[in-house]
Amino acid sequence: MNEEPADNDVEKGQASLPGLLVSGVMILLANLVPVVGVFWFGWDAILVVFAYWLEGTVVGLFTLLRIVWALPGYDPTPGTSVTYRRKGKNVSTNFTAKEMSKRAVVSAFVGVYGGLMLFYGFFLLMFLIGDATVEKVTSRLSGFSTWLLTVLLFMFIQHAWSFYTDFVRGPEWAKSDPVFHFWRPFGRFILLHFVVIIGGLTTQGLSLPRFYMVPFIFLKSCGELLSAVLALAGPWRRVP
Repeated sequence: MNEEPADNDVEKGQASLPGLLVSGVMILLANLVPVVGVFWFGWDAILVVFAYWLEGTVVGLFTLLRIVWALPGYDPTPGTSVTYRRKGKNVSTNFTAKEMSKRAVVSAFVGVYGGLMLFYGFFLLMFLIGDATVEKVTSRLSGFSTWLLTVLLFMFIQHAWSFYTDFVRGPEWAKSDPVFHFWRPFGRFILLHFVVIIGGLTTQGLSLPRFYMVPFIFLKSCGELLSAVLALAGPWRRVP
């Protein structure tokens, strides 16, 4: 009953030390750009939080790509609970989700994740910028557009690599299970970006020097590195 099918095994190269090193370098580079912006180009808390809001859109797009890719082989029994487990020498975690119909997966993800990103953006505008107008926001961001595009490029490369290692070279069962990909980004995304938001609120609300954002960026980076290490220590499996 508890025996896991053979296709749950991770393909060679997905979870490897060289892959971990590449992922670590990309994570550090993507998070280094906002630090450079803070120290040398006058970025304040608003710009840092906005940069990570942009990352949220990148995460959403790659997750949507995973879901759409996995749909053709998806044969669901809507309402059935499925458990996903990550277990290694020093790692043990799992979560359970209910299967959805093919038609519901994409629209549900766009609605839930899109709603989360809209709330995130509204929060950024109202609580960090205050009396926000289109002109004020445009004026604020236009002077830093080159660096924001640089951040976006690095974050796109980071998550494209993650898509390749975790999905394209990942276990076969995951390529036909969109529900697994539906829920994966939420826990890490909310936790890590909550750290950045707290940093932005603290720095902006207490009128602290912009350098106070750097420890929060460091914490967020450490969380991403830990997630990459966990992928090496114990891959996800679908429990039948």
